[in-house]
Amino acid sequence: MDAHRPPQIVVAVSHSWLRNTFSQLLQRLPVDILPVENVDDLLIRARAKPDAIVLDPFAFGRSSLDLVTRIRREAHYVPVIVLLSSDTGDYRDAAMRLGANAAIAVERAATDLLPTLKTLLGRANLVNGIADRIARTARSNAPAGEAAYGSDPATLNLRERSERTVEQRAMVPETLAAIEPPAGDVATSLKDDGRVFLRGLSLSAGSPHSSSPGRQYRTACNLNCGAHYCGLAVTVHDGRITRIEPADFPDERYRRICLKGISHVQMVAHRDRLLYPLKRAGPRGTSEWERVSWDQALDEIADRVRALREKFGPESLMFFPFSGQLSALNGLTGVYLRLAAALGASGTSLREFGLDSAVPSGIEDTLGEGAGYLANDYADLPNSRLVLIWGGDPAQSRMNWWPFFVEAQRAGTHLIAIDPKYSVTAGKCDEWLPIRPGTDLYLALAMLREIIARDWIDREFVIRHTVAPLLVREDDGRFLNGYVVWDEATQRAVPAERAKSPALAGRFVVKGVACRPAFDLLKERVSAYTPDFAAQKTGLPAERIIALAQAYATVKPARIFTLYGVDRWHHGATFGRLIATLAALTGNLGVPGGDAGVDGFCEGALFDSAFCAPGGKLHRPVNPLRMPEQIVTGLPYPIKAMWVAFGNWLNQWPDQNRLRQEVLPKLDLLVTVDHFMTETARWSDYVLPAAMLFEREDMVKGPGPFVQYQPVIVPPPGECRSDFDIAAALAGLLGVREYFSRQPVEYLAEILAQGDASMRRLSFEELKSKGVLQRDLPPDALVVHRDRKFKTPTGRVEFYVERLLPYGQALPNYQPPIEADPDGDLIHRYPLICLTEHSRYRVHSTFVNTPWLRELDREPCAILHPSVAQPRRIANGDRVRLFNDRGFVVLRARLSQSVPPGTVYLSQGWQSTDFQSGHAQALTHAVGNPANAFGPNCSFSDVLVEVVREVGRQDV
Repeated sequence: MDAHRPPQIVVAVSHSWLRNTFSQLLQRLPVDILPVENVDDLLIRARAKPDAIVLDPFAFGRSSLDLVTRIRREAHYVPVIVLLSSDTGDYRDAAMRLGANAAIAVERAATDLLPTLKTLLGRANLVNGIADRIARTARSNAPAGEAAYGSDPATLNLRERSERTVEQRAMVPETLAAIEPPAGDVATSLKDDGRVFLRGLSLSAGSPHSSSPGRQYRTACNLNCGAHYCGLAVTVHDGRITRIEPADFPDERYRRICLKGISHVQMVAHRDRLLYPLKRAGPRGTSEWERVSWDQALDEIADRVRALREKFGPESLMFFPFSGQLSALNGLTGVYLRLAAALGASGTSLREFGLDSAVPSGIEDTLGEGAGYLANDYADLPNSRLVLIWGGDPAQSRMNWWPFFVEAQRAGTHLIAIDPKYSVTAGKCDEWLPIRPGTDLYLALAMLREIIARDWIDREFVIRHTVAPLLVREDDGRFLNGYVVWDEATQRAVPAERAKSPALAGRFVVKGVACRPAFDLLKERVSAYTPDFAAQKTGLPAERIIALAQAYATVKPARIFTLYGVDRWHHGATFGRLIATLAALTGNLGVPGGDAGVDGFCEGALFDSAFCAPGGKLHRPVNPLRMPEQIVTGLPYPIKAMWVAFGNWLNQWPDQNRLRQEVLPKLDLLVTVDHFMTETARWSDYVLPAAMLFEREDMVKGPGPFVQYQPVIVPPPGECRSDFDIAAALAGLLGVREYFSRQPVEYLAEILAQGDASMRRLSFEELKSKGVLQRDLPPDALVVHRDRKFKTPTGRVEFYVERLLPYGQALPNYQPPIEADPDGDLIHRYPLICLTEHSRYRVHSTFVNTPWLRELDREPCAILHPSVAQPRRIANGDRVRLFNDRGFVVLRARLSQSVPPGTVYLSQGWQSTDFQSGHAQALTHAVGNPANAFGPNCSFSDVLVEVVREVGRQDV
């Protein structure tokens, strides 16, 4: 190499986001990046003997590993780094055999590329330049999420500064932006703002923790971040967890971990962890506590429960476990619901969750009992030719499932994001449709209209498997008895299975009753939703709506993937009905690559056992959204005592001011079991310290076809106890000790044995020994509804639902938002839609206090479009007050072009102590839709607010 020229790195990659990642990482370093667009250019560059070649074998179409051999022939000694998906182990082995010097996972390129270059090049001028710049930035600009963009918060979003079109933009990982420390003394800057960088994280792909030798254990995460349940390899040294890495799986596609999983190291040893039982010593919410013994705490709790039970009945005691943990025993469906059943007490409903249940309600109504939460497996995504990611941001909120989308995209699947915000997912998709918030029904109805009007339906599926030909009475709106159709071949009404040519349109009189086919009624219902009309409502061009409908109907198979974005609107269930109807009318149900549903699970992510119904006993189910009203009114029966576990009630549920001011005073007893002094714990009468997942025995079902064991790795600190032990102790005091008479390991073996056939074949002893076992599932297990049998009253897909006749919703139709209606009166007072999204740095409110993650996400922000900020004289970084009739919150403003005008975005999970004043949940309401199959559901996004610049100092 010429000593006077910078090192040259040839980059041959397929996706713009990869090219952008490398250029952003290396552009200000002393290197020349030489991109190539075809094989000939690559070989020419190789002959020129660059200093390194970075090769994506998929860069020029189908994978061609023989390029490695050809490059080696032309470039001789030049180091070659091959980029491959982490799930293509065979390709990696082949690449190394053919002469590659290294193979790194595309998903880890941002962290692994520089260390790999350092190893292969061995050139101090390059490596030291990289290391020095990163180290300087690290020291002077932490947290990394901010430092990556310099000191001006206004420049946080690289996409906003790009001059490329939206279609050309690619999501740039936040820690890979231009590395340039600000002027000034490093020590001074640290002294001035007191910030600390992630010094525990190395700049390599290796462990961020101590390299001291220790013993390694295998366990699994059990948090509610998409039921991936990442396998964890945990290193223990001197009785302390020192490192957490991804654990191996029989199928390497499931070997994942995220920053949150790694950060468990800090959570276990956190200085704020609860270690002893506490009893309230002052008024609720004042944080005045008295340390007590377990005996005193449980005796006093049991005494109060017995008194309340005698006065108000056992149902007055409410056990409220939720989804903070999803292990078999120490989780939502575990020990506390078992105790509630044994006592005849109330407990969390396992049908009416109160949140994340609106879209599943609509799917349940349309596709039948048990279908609401089911969808084709994530692993089925590569079989799709088109995927509409509608109402979700899986690249951020399902990051450990996202590689399946990447695999699908590489296989030629076209990904379209439908989202008001230019999200992480939108930046990685082939298309982004920036729909106006709350107008998803208009788009779905317009698509249905076009598909029907242009006859893009799958006629055979529609006739055989949907209610389309079934006759509906015009007098009462019900199906004719016997579910009959009009047979055009015989010109009479006959049972559906006997018809030769069922009519889909027309008006017929059967025994004096005028009737019409359900399909005819649907066609009439959607006829008003023209593309031009929908364009006015959604902000999407009419021609784009038509193109979307045509693509979805004609590119087979196609899938609609959704999460809980639309779910958090009052009309979420109708959206679920519409996407299921779209899938049915186009024949995209029961086929590989098809389906329309939430997430990607063909079965429940929890064990299906009788553990929480001991001896056939059942708890009295309560919808948590309805629970506050029941506490206040005492109807249908009083709830006087509450036991909260695996959840943060006051932080995660709506209308916080009402909860604190009206609901809590009606409770005679509030007990919280947790690891930290959460929002809910601060308002409790007793707070009990729980063991973490590394400190008790359990198991989880998943990810995919796997079952994982959770052993005791370290003992609980202080006086922490497992939830199993806590529940067992309370059961003994309340006279039902027999339901907890065995050891956890015995109950776990029993739960495993009560599963389906694939689970019953597993040996629990082998599970304990290996840590993970794979169930033997049939090849078609990735596809739901593959038998085309739908558990509806008609046995068919029901886009016409008799159950909803009293609500006037037998056919899906547009429903305005309950609050955020652009045509409503309230929008004149509160003109901004307040949308709440998940953070990549938390699982709801879990990890909100983790030091590493707080460096990356230091404080809550209100994300505003500049067009919202400018007339209100709000500058980037200003303190602002969001408010409505229910409450307010004060926090920082961050301006961003990625959010739509007329909105404000908040990330959820922050505690009251994180806000400058108030709380985001003071803005939300608890109005649910009573028509939902799974009961009223939180409409967190169906909320209006106003925002003003907070007076006073802006630098606090």
